[in-house]
Amino acid sequence: MQKDKIKIVCLIGQLGNGGSEKQLYLFLKYLDMDKFEPTIIVSSKVKGVWEERIRNDIACKIIFLGSTPTPVLKIIKYKYLLLKIRPDLVFSWSFYTNAFHALDFGKSNFIGSLRTQISSAGPELSSFHLKHSMSPDYFVVNSHMLGKDLADNGIPQSKVNVIHNIFEPSASHDSISALSQRRSDIRKQHGILDDDILVAGAGRNSVDKDFHLFVKVFAEASASNSKLKAILIGAGGLGVKDEITGRGLGGKFIITGEIPYAKDMLPCADIFFLSSMYEGMPNVLLEAIDAGCAVLSMDVGGVRDIIGEDNPCFNQIVARSRDVQEASRMLLSLAGNRELMMKISDYNREFRLINFTHTRIMPEYYRLFKSVLSSN
Repeated sequence: MQKDKIKIVCLIGQLGNGGSEKQLYLFLKYLDMDKFEPTIIVSSKVKGVWEERIRNDIACKIIFLGSTPTPVLKIIKYKYLLLKIRPDLVFSWSFYTNAFHALDFGKSNFIGSLRTQISSAGPELSSFHLKHSMSPDYFVVNSHMLGKDLADNGIPQSKVNVIHNIFEPSASHDSISALSQRRSDIRKQHGILDDDILVAGAGRNSVDKDFHLFVKVFAEASASNSKLKAILIGAGGLGVKDEITGRGLGGKFIITGEIPYAKDMLPCADIFFLSSMYEGMPNVLLEAIDAGCAVLSMDVGGVRDIIGEDNPCFNQIVARSRDVQEASRMLLSLAGNRELMMKISDYNREFRLINFTHTRIMPEYYRLFKSVLSSN
């Protein structure tokens, strides 16, 4: 006799263009649909590229609560959906929706998430909402630093499960020759010379990404190395455009503005610099490694999980403080040594990306689900 499928509700704040939505998509893409029956409940009405991808690629029902006219009716609708679906598991994919755990008085097998540092996510929530977002009996975090973040806020480690993000390497980056051709094409398009050393940053226009630090570090380093050029990929560059102009760096910067897929631009860069103040698991760092970039990063979020503390180049590419002079010295050290850049790129591509494949990550989810179901 065929066993009933495990019904799982995936709860998320929005289904737009963000990293959490992408991870939900990848989770559903590789979920064993012979054993699981997923339903997505979205607490808002925000939709974007990942809603479209899920509808097109995955046989999964999506229900939006955001069209409900009042918060009270939204709560009633959510509780009605739980009664109708009768899920075996409810898995919240955003810190915001963790608070829905309180709406069924803890009766469901509820798994919460933390995908960015609490100091970044918490201020947007009321004290009441924050309290209930910290209330689930189980948490998934995508880096060990976020696990420590929960512990520092009173959550027992027994409740915390570190499950890294799934990363899919780009098919166009599967060979050195393909990367080399992509690099050459983009650099020609933007007038970047072969011997220019191009430093990339990428991301949305957000205080958390701290592109002001990127500009300061680049300005300090480029004063000592005239070969340094920079490219800011995505909307984040627009937020520092005036600062770049004011520093007289306009001729050294390329600012792309919002583009559909930032990762397609990354092969043109020699170095990727992650300047963020807050991160969960920075997928863009994985994308930069996949694109063949040497990387330099602030010590935030899941950077240590990605780079690896046993990485032979760890101390040369992870900045322990946000000091501009220290980071600029590290950037100059990389920029002045192409052999080191190649060593960093080759090591990370060969030994780090394999830790984030779906074949490594999905069994971690299955083990968690089995543990939750067997304990209740």
